[in-house]
Amino acid sequence: MLLTVTIWAFAFHGAEFGPLVLARPIWALILLHAWQVMGQNKRNAWFALSIEIGLLFLTTYAAIPLLAMLIVFALATRQGRRAILSFDSLFAILVVAVLVLPYGVWLLRANGLSIGAAPAFSKLAIKFTGWAELVSALLFSLTGIAVLLVFNSRRLNRRPEEAPVIYRPPLSLFARQFVLVFALAPLFVLSLIAALYGRDRTIGGDGIALMLMGLAVVVAAGDLIYLRRQQVLRTVWLVIMALPVVFFLGLKFIQPWTGTSELKTSFPADAIGKFFEENYERRVGRPLQSVAGDPQLSTLIGFASTTRPHVLFDAAPNLTPWLTPARFSETGGVVVWRAADTAGTPPDEILKRFPGLVPEVPRAFDRLIKGRQTVLRIGWAIVRPENAFEPAK
Repeated sequence: MLLTVTIWAFAFHGAEFGPLVLARPIWALILLHAWQVMGQNKRNAWFALSIEIGLLFLTTYAAIPLLAMLIVFALATRQGRRAILSFDSLFAILVVAVLVLPYGVWLLRANGLSIGAAPAFSKLAIKFTGWAELVSALLFSLTGIAVLLVFNSRRLNRRPEEAPVIYRPPLSLFARQFVLVFALAPLFVLSLIAALYGRDRTIGGDGIALMLMGLAVVVAAGDLIYLRRQQVLRTVWLVIMALPVVFFLGLKFIQPWTGTSELKTSFPADAIGKFFEENYERRVGRPLQSVAGDPQLSTLIGFASTTRPHVLFDAAPNLTPWLTPARFSETGGVVVWRAADTAGTPPDEILKRFPGLVPEVPRAFDRLIKGRQTVLRIGWAIVRPENAFEPAK
């Protein structure tokens, strides 16, 4: 556990919660229950495993290669084949199908099943260079483990007889294979897929790829694990854990004063959501139900507003099949954009999608940490519902 938390991917993942963070505990639970099913022959773990696989499909596209690796490993081992050929696996498939089917229908409607064009063979050299960079970044995330191993080495300890020893019962060959395969395979496979499709980040996130690295080091250490220079190890571990926190705080509180790049965490979400919610209800006489325009701002309002309005990506309505442009015009809502001037003139592309839009006076919001950044000026306009003068239901 201590080795694992020194991996940068776990110690420094940023303040923004999202699928990459959520997928980590789900993948960890899948590995745990997959081990119980295959290595310990626990039939009651099948139900939890099936639910977790379904949740992973709902969380990240990396579920497909991860599940493929799990199936290949099961088919390549005797214990795995025994588990897959059991009657319990059929019920697990049924549970996964029930969980994933609604999401699959949504993807079909949103045309979200496309993975992009296949990589050209003429650019494989560039793809390989990108893969090497991704793997190097993942290996760099293991710097904390490497430092702890160096300080725990026998060469740095002058009194080896005083080092306490942790005895571990010998592991089976299958246990070693399980840990080492799922410590190394996600690292290389997920980074390779990302490189082939030109991604600058590992598919599924670094935390998924490095999930079992700490456990792999313990497995490779043997049955006798020495803890040398414990006071030094504690100090080194605390420093490694503190560095990402210091770096993160410096990035959030110092960067606004030294750089011009925009930080998502500096947006005053509550003030933005409250302003548009109250103004729409005051003008129209009913709660805000829909918001469109700039994808980032509209999503922020949809999250921060207490009425939880539906969000329409009017530039790509297939991504929000729950709300069509025709339905938006019927029910009404707020259209927002980043104002480039004090008049709040809407961008041309928004005027094309919402003809006859009458802009309001743009609203300026102070950032949580202003620094050298300018105020956030949001242009907006109200699309009145067709039955605006009827009492709201």
